[in-house]
Amino acid sequence: MYILYFGVPPFYKARADECRYYNLFVNRTSQFFRLHPSSRQLYKQEQIEVEFQDLLIRMLSNGVRPSIEQVLEHPFLNNEDMLTQEESSERLLRMLN
Repeated sequence: MYILYFGVPPFYKARADECRYYNLFVNRTSQFFRLHPSSRQLYKQEQIEVEFQDLLIRMLSNGVRPSIEQVLEHPFLNNEDMLTQEESSERLLRMLN
């Protein structure tokens, strides 16, 4: 999900002593999106929803990760303002034309 949104992985190695951004994620999670080069600009422009950040942090956690059911029930994916699949497809087609 992180790669789909930002275009790159959040980190390349899941060891704090080998990867600066994994270390940042583990030790300064609340600042991860503000400081990571792939998300910094969008974060500064306030284009990363808080619910999306929360979902990604939960999914990337090295603790107990959410099940697929919990992910699907997350507020980010159950937002009333989210587009339906049909609306998303229509907008994508309009963008491509």
